[in-house]
Amino acid sequence: MDSNKKSADASSILNITLMATCFLAGIYVGRKLSNTVRRVSSLISVGPSKLALVVRSDLKMGRGKIASQCCHGTIAAYLKMQESNPKLLQAWLDSGQPKVVLKAADFNQLQELSEASKLHGVQEVLVRDAGRTQIAQGSETVLAVGPGSVKDVDKVTGKLQLL
Repeated sequence: MDSNKKSADASSILNITLMATCFLAGIYVGRKLSNTVRRVSSLISVGPSKLALVVRSDLKMGRGKIASQCCHGTIAAYLKMQESNPKLLQAWLDSGQPKVVLKAADFNQLQELSEASKLHGVQEVLVRDAGRTQIAQGSETVLAVGPGSVKDVDKVTGKLQLL
């Protein structure tokens, strides 16, 4: 009789442990699915998105300098979008952070594009150089347009040529 009671107690403990494990696993899986559903829903509501990086061609920057300035633009656009529209930022991140690098003739064209971005409600960030290498301090080198919907970004940058 004593061994039957011990067996019943062990069985009860095993059942309770199994139920608790299943419960915790359900919570974990539910949260993962919830995050996935949220992200897919964000992708669907935003649609395809991208970031355009517009480089001034009159400055005659080297390839490494252009890459560095585009990196500054990407990070600045990311940080600004974190504050202004995290849902759009997450959709852009989830779609692989598409980017396109385009060229502008000069500073005047960058200014026109900046104004067009504001007019169309698309985020823009202007990168100014620190002046440590090839370019004079404070020179405007790159305009980051977006991240935003492909349609909106193209309203601003659609006529520009690839770098």
